[in-house]
Amino acid sequence: MKNIQCFLYDTYVDFEIALVCSYLNLNENIKITYISYDKDFVLSSAGFTVKP
Repeated sequence: MKNIQCFLYDTYVDFEIALVCSYLNLNENIKITYISYDKDFVLSSAGFTVKP
């Protein structure tokens, strides 16, 4: 199994990450982990709030 870490930061562009991660999730041998500078909520450029 492969582990991919997706780094989220304030004002990240969510549609770019969503496109890549949705494609990677098609493969059962890939696990995506979302990370950030700290464990607080992250706000995307479109206003979505995510807790990595």
